[in-house]
Amino acid sequence: MRFTDETKYGIGAGAEGGRTTDDAAVVDSQGACIGDDDIEVLTIEDLFDISTEHQPALLTDGDRARMDEAAVAAAKFADGHPVYGRTTGVGANRTVAINAEARRAQDLRLLRSHATGAGPLVSDSDVRMMLLVRISQLRHGGSGLAARVADALVDMLADNSLPAIHSFGSIGTGDLSALAETALTLAGELPTRSGLTERRWQPMGGEALPFISSNALTVARAARAVIVAENWVHHYAFATALSATACRSSLEPFAAEVHRARPQHGQQEVAAMVRHALEGITVPPTRIQDSYGFRAMPQVLAPMVAEVERLRAVVEIEINSAPENPLVVPSCSSVLHNGNFHMQALALAADSTALALNGAAQLSLARLSNLCDPAVTGLTAFLSDGQTGSSGAMVVEYVAAAAMSRLRSLAAPASLGTTVISLGTEDHASFAPSAVDQLLGALDAAESILACELLSARRAIQLTGIVLPPGAPLSSYLGQIPGSRDLADRPLSGDIALIEKFVHSHLPTNMIG
Repeated sequence: MRFTDETKYGIGAGAEGGRTTDDAAVVDSQGACIGDDDIEVLTIEDLFDISTEHQPALLTDGDRARMDEAAVAAAKFADGHPVYGRTTGVGANRTVAINAEARRAQDLRLLRSHATGAGPLVSDSDVRMMLLVRISQLRHGGSGLAARVADALVDMLADNSLPAIHSFGSIGTGDLSALAETALTLAGELPTRSGLTERRWQPMGGEALPFISSNALTVARAARAVIVAENWVHHYAFATALSATACRSSLEPFAAEVHRARPQHGQQEVAAMVRHALEGITVPPTRIQDSYGFRAMPQVLAPMVAEVERLRAVVEIEINSAPENPLVVPSCSSVLHNGNFHMQALALAADSTALALNGAAQLSLARLSNLCDPAVTGLTAFLSDGQTGSSGAMVVEYVAAAAMSRLRSLAAPASLGTTVISLGTEDHASFAPSAVDQLLGALDAAESILACELLSARRAIQLTGIVLPPGAPLSSYLGQIPGSRDLADRPLSGDIALIEKFVHSHLPTNMIG
């Protein structure tokens, strides 16, 4: 569990940037390491640093040598053996042989036919991360593409000449549409997002399928989901502490002894996060036991912590591996056809995270209901300013309930679906892109729910007259919550929007503890 590691984002890193690891290695059919031990591991934070701060993505001499060696090996192997996508058609056309003279033309036909998508365009930040993921994967040499191909992607990224990528086109067995659109942009056949056309690369024959055989866009979007989810967890702990203080709840449910007695994964750390937020706070409880929104919070949030941790691990494996089909293995002069394009692991990790998020968000809504209840807080109904008939934060509860309804629908597992396509040759799909998209949507809704709780908890603290000790973590957090402190009946939409942005942000490491 790494939610309290000291990293730039105040979130955990699955691997230390700059190190090398055997985890990045590819394994051949006999279980032998191919020899990628010298490849630098990229973390999710590295992706964000490079994509948001426009840092250069650099290939080492070793990366280029590895790719060029694999390209030679792939070409040599294809001279005497059938290689899917190089010497054959793809999908149901896998039995159609493509002679050497026709392969360059076939590459362009393949890219043109596969550069077919629909829906809104993907954001620039996600496209930049997609390019980084694909560059990282290509470094391993498993695709059999030469270094000049990765160099073209590096140049595209450095110039911010991004391809226009459509959202819909992948079912979890390869982001073929997105990467074909990227390839044709590199080839000068499609304009960039800015409308420019420039040729940076031209397929040499047998290069089109290896270029697009990746789930780089889905992995990039999943990386963003990890960042958002980990930030939400940290804000959630502070929201719980703030609501508990306003409701004068018992703090016994967060005692270390309770969670040592039943040490489910993540539970002790969640309780520790709340205890840290409550350091220096001494508000006597008014009840022997509170609602589950407080009493069972560590037990409900812990599974989400565990699932986000698993999602991070899955994503960082995808960033730092060679999920190519076929996989070129120069060390044993072979090309191995396989199913590493299948994203079942990522689909399940994203689905599980959304389900766990659903449970945690339900407790946030429950605490909001407690905050609006005079029987719990001893304050005015709906935290109004006290004028007769004032509604206060009444509709905030409606807003949170509506967001909870959306989250609940998005938490339905995308991986339950499958399809049979390409004349029956592809008879299973993970729908990982849908799982990641639903998770991102669920996180948006969860941010709205938590914003509603924070808005109400701040009003409650204001009405109670409780003064938090200066310098206490909760006091510092309360001071950062944006929006007006005016308790009069007024539209609260603007305040909720400001707090949603706050919840989306990462907290400083010294505040997390």
